Amino acid sequence: MLIVEDQAPLQEMLATVVEQLLNARAVLVDQAATLVEKVKSLKPAVILMDTAVPGGIQAIKKLKSDPETQRVPAIAFNTRGWATCHEALEAGYDACVEDSNVDRLDAVARQFLPRTNGIMADDA
Repeated sequence: MLIVEDQAPLQEMLATVVEQLLNARAVLVDQAATLVEKVKSLKPAVILMDTAVPGGIQAIKKLKSDPETQRVPAIAFNTRGWATCHEALEAGYDACVEDSNVDRLDAVARQFLPRTNGIMADDA
């Protein structure tokens, strides 16, 4: 799972959730500017991105408009209230989790992860 988060404490928390609860490998990225390129090169099964990451909404719109990357599921993680889940879903995210709800994040992410729970779609 590709995690896009610019705050170190949240990076650590999200990586722990992904690795321990979801039994998936986490790759951390701290900016949205290169999201499309990262998705093309890494081919993640799922993207998890904080809605407060600068340029995140624009990056998701670009990702979802590119035929090579548009099918990669993107989950918004809304911890700081900069964009609402409604705004995130309108921008193209496939799902949104609010308020650092780890149980909800776990349930939503499981809907999108392949049965192999690998980071890369090619690993399946």
